[in-house]
Amino acid sequence: MDRRSWTTHGLLQFMGVRNATAVFIINLSVSDLMSCCFNLPLAASTFWQRGWHHGHMLCQLFPLMRYGLLAVSLFTVLAITINRYVMIGHPTLYPK
Repeated sequence: MDRRSWTTHGLLQFMGVRNATAVFIINLSVSDLMSCCFNLPLAASTFWQRGWHHGHMLCQLFPLMRYGLLAVSLFTVLAITINRYVMIGHPTLYPK
């Protein structure tokens, strides 16, 4: 198991760690894990074989997954940043 799998597994095991930050971290971990398991092997194979040899369906699915998972990661980091800003800058707005 890699680091992202351990993070996701650890956060899901402890019931007391169910807050917004934990949900964001799990979302980021799952997105990165999917990217590592799907996009990186296909990109490496394309690089080594100097061309696409994986069929038409994967050719259509690869950019969708690549940029979709990138967007999920970016927006999750943005959500974590906004969450932290509200927690620190405006503590009265954040419910306990």
